[in-house]
Amino acid sequence: MKNYYFLDLDGTAFASRRQLSHLSLEQLQPAAVGKSGDPICFFTAQHQALLSHLNSRGRIIPVTGRNLDSFSRINLSFNDCGIISFGAVILNPDGSLNTEWDRLQRPSIEHSAKALMKAYEQWKTISDEDKLGLRIHCKSDFGMKTQVVAKSPLGDAKAVSQLRHRFEELSDVTQWRIHHNHNNFTIMPRCIAKEHAVKYLLENVYPDEPRTLFGLADSNSDASFLSLCDFCVVPTNSQLWSNLEKPCA
Repeated sequence: MKNYYFLDLDGTAFASRRQLSHLSLEQLQPAAVGKSGDPICFFTAQHQALLSHLNSRGRIIPVTGRNLDSFSRINLSFNDCGIISFGAVILNPDGSLNTEWDRLQRPSIEHSAKALMKAYEQWKTISDEDKLGLRIHCKSDFGMKTQVVAKSPLGDAKAVSQLRHRFEELSDVTQWRIHHNHNNFTIMPRCIAKEHAVKYLLENVYPDEPRTLFGLADSNSDASFLSLCDFCVVPTNSQLWSNLEKPCA
């Protein structure tokens, strides 16, 4: 029986400095760096123990919203396929593009590029007019525009929520898949989804043999890919856990 671990990264395999503000830097190890080369995400001892356990028990498949550039700045090595850009891209074990998945996805993603850029400009206008001070990015991967992301450099989650509220007032949001977790608000075409990429790997790449599937993730938007697994692991300080947690009787 083989174990497959579909592992979300940010907030699950490691966390941002903001999320770990209760710990000193001496208690942390760098997990990912920004474009400047400075560490921006970190492992706790518990993260490191989890990753060591998974490595010794089966195959780890990263499932992340990061694009290739951001993914390459993680202090982890993977020897299996990787799902990046929220499922828009699948990487082969050698890090190359899975061309069959790309052939299936690219036409639909490129069809949405114009609308995505319109949303990007709209978000910038909202942030400027309402003085929200947000950083707005239109992210690409392998030549495809895949997502628009808003974050507050000050960690102001209320400002991010205000942008989302204004955007939903002004736009038809049914055309978008939404990821919103604290200081991160992201939209992407509905054809992009982690669960689509996981399902593709299970049906076309990994052999249909006796196996156990584990999903590990922290955000509400991860629930769909977790549902494809036999078991899931959810950090107890996460968005997803807060919706599962019930008070004791």
